[in-house]
Amino acid sequence: MNILRYSAISLLIWIVIAMVVAFALPNGKDQFADFISKSYQTYHLHRFQSLMELRDTDYLTPISPLENYQEQLNDITPKHPLASIKKQVIQQLISLNSGIGNVEQSDYWIKKYLEFDPNNPEVMLQQAELYKNTTSDIEVYRQRVEELYLMFPQSQEVADAYALQLIDHGQYVESLNIIMSTRRPTDLTQNWQMFWGDCDRFDEKLRRFITPVIDGSGRYTIVEKLPANSECVGIDFGDSKIIIEQPVIEFRDVSPKKVFGVNHVNTHLHHLIKIEQGAKAIGNSEQWLYWKLPDTEGATPQTITFTGWLIPILPRNYKERIQSVEQANVNSTTLNKLLAADKKPVLNAARFEVFWSDNVVDFHKANKVSMITDLSGHQYNLTFNIESSGKLIRVDLPDRSNITYNIKELTVTSGDSKHTYDFNVVSFIVNHAITRQGNMITSTGADPFFVFKNKIDTNQIGAVHILGEIE
Repeated sequence: MNILRYSAISLLIWIVIAMVVAFALPNGKDQFADFISKSYQTYHLHRFQSLMELRDTDYLTPISPLENYQEQLNDITPKHPLASIKKQVIQQLISLNSGIGNVEQSDYWIKKYLEFDPNNPEVMLQQAELYKNTTSDIEVYRQRVEELYLMFPQSQEVADAYALQLIDHGQYVESLNIIMSTRRPTDLTQNWQMFWGDCDRFDEKLRRFITPVIDGSGRYTIVEKLPANSECVGIDFGDSKIIIEQPVIEFRDVSPKKVFGVNHVNTHLHHLIKIEQGAKAIGNSEQWLYWKLPDTEGATPQTITFTGWLIPILPRNYKERIQSVEQANVNSTTLNKLLAADKKPVLNAARFEVFWSDNVVDFHKANKVSMITDLSGHQYNLTFNIESSGKLIRVDLPDRSNITYNIKELTVTSGDSKHTYDFNVVSFIVNHAITRQGNMITSTGADPFFVFKNKIDTNQIGAVHILGEIE
């Protein structure tokens, strides 16, 4: 709750300062009113975030405080500045109760959400899925999904659910068209930005939005003027989920022209997954592809061209469903191209290791359990039996770089005690050769590992359980 306390004190201080300044300026009263409104929203956002941090203690801990907070927000109307906070609070109550299988409370909060925002397609879909799971009435569910798609064809979640139904009815081409309708390259590149400047520290002021020109094959072209004295230049892909195949930067004002591809020594990936012919963006924050410029090019203004091919990423459940169908029945060149571009890496004999210790510098082989598993199916479900004690636990991933692990569950047990870690909030004490976005962990070099605190009160460790898959 420290962030909440700090936010409240800071807010009071700034209100006093703002009042003094406000009445000394011509438009001071309006500026002061705007400041109060924004500060009010920021305070409540910090309050909501502080409640969500309680998940690091126990998954169930935030439910009661969130219910109390929602009661305080009960009179907030859809046009109120705190409407978005109220919706986030209710959505978290839906998610938390769904996560523990509390159907009654999940249904209650879904209805509460739709009372507040009756035209939210994603929550309406959640309601239909909850009905299906509790009644096993597949036909009613299918009818509802079709109705939702006709009402909200722009909703990616609804479109994906409807596309899965079309596969079941043998309408493979139609299902793919629906999947692609919410993943057009022009939509997926709306928040792209070019940035430049010092390679060690990118200045937020040295960036601008860019609009790629995309042809019918998915090839993009971006032509920009790069200011002088730039050490690096790159593209920020925003929150895109897309494959960037054969990305290239070309310097057009030098002779002969210089071209750097994805495997060039001057090319760098940040929070992207390296694939055979390019990079994969999976919605991480700070997804960058950038290039270090040779001194001769960076000293003067340059006309540069970015090119490559964009391939949408198919949702996992769609890929699994369509791949279970006989290939002869599907017969789609487009689908085959999409599936081929998004192949997962194969790890036939992957070694995972778990260490435990009371000290971050004292992990040694005596306190280690290793497991070698076949990851050719891209999934892992590992239980390390330890029966010892330690304040800290270290997980070593297979010694391969550019592999992204979607860790769906990490649990430590000891007797009747159990703690499941929420990767959206858990803090790593130490980590090495990895990048992390939520529960997505990507290895970036040799010896990738992370260390976290044992949350069992007695520091006992019966077993460590890790469940997930390779992206």
